[in-house]
Amino acid sequence: MNARRRAIIVATIATLLVILVLGGIVVRHKRSGVADADDAVAGEPTSRVVALGDEAAIVLGYESASRAGIGVAPIRALGNEGARSDSGAADLATVRLSGELVTDPARNATIRAAVPGRLTSTTWPALGARISAGQILGTVSDAAPLRAPRSGTVVRVGAQPAELVQAGQELLAIADFATPLARIVWRPELGNVPPRTVTVSPLAGEPSTTQARFVGGAAEIDSLTRMPVYLYRLDHAWAGARPGTPVTASAPDTRTTGGSADSSHRARAEVVVPDLAIVQWEGLAWAFVERRPRSYVRVRVMTDHPVMGGFVVTTASSGLEPGNLVVTRGAQQLLSEEFRTHLQAGDDDDAKKQ
Repeated sequence: MNARRRAIIVATIATLLVILVLGGIVVRHKRSGVADADDAVAGEPTSRVVALGDEAAIVLGYESASRAGIGVAPIRALGNEGARSDSGAADLATVRLSGELVTDPARNATIRAAVPGRLTSTTWPALGARISAGQILGTVSDAAPLRAPRSGTVVRVGAQPAELVQAGQELLAIADFATPLARIVWRPELGNVPPRTVTVSPLAGEPSTTQARFVGGAAEIDSLTRMPVYLYRLDHAWAGARPGTPVTASAPDTRTTGGSADSSHRARAEVVVPDLAIVQWEGLAWAFVERRPRSYVRVRVMTDHPVMGGFVVTTASSGLEPGNLVVTRGAQQLLSEEFRTHLQAGDDDDAKKQ
């Protein structure tokens, strides 16, 4: 009888030990920073980072998912004819180029003294004044009156009334800024034939855009990038548009709109990521892709090919394919939740070490 009782006691102790060991393994598993995806999706009340194949995904807990109000939209493919908006118009991919406004010799004029003598005038313009073509400005000695050869803005004043001037001396310099000239730095991979028109906007200041028409190639390449330079005439100017103003130009990207440059690029799969899906972190653009219900993977998105309502990326560079669901509502909250989860996992690891 005693032997049987001892056997029962030993069996009971062994069972308790097994339960304790297995319980410890489960607890350690649940406290790890990266959990099994199936367990996490099945019923975890809190958010955590999980392994989905080779990717790390953030899985939202029930409360976090409800709070974030996540909304998703499918990625659409970019066809050979370009992406199309709801109205049916083609949303052609574009590329942004750098440049600046430059002095236009064809729109400048200089007024010089024809003879030596004293400059006389009652309406001599000041620096920055607007003058009209044919306007009488003054006289030098007994020579013919000085008339403005063109309309424009006074950019230099070389003499003042009552001063003695020499023959040939510059008195005024006039520039017409109504349709400025832009110097745009080209990129060779876009082909050797620049587009007839581009859209130009100031790099800083009040947002403004205007169409610009191709004039011709510049005499010199860009000294900084060693790239070709093309000149474009703006249809109109914005306030403060002066030579030296930095600008950006948006031009059709022939690599994605059926141009002759780099036909192999067009053969690669391309998709349009909605701009509502983009979040910024460390100066880079990202989007969250829904791999499973409440499971999201953050992927890098290149933004150098903007189109109406989004950005064109290749499947090769992003891993995104037509039909993938990207987060278009609540993406910023999802980014915050991901890093909060990473921080909590790091705190747990530190606690274990202590």
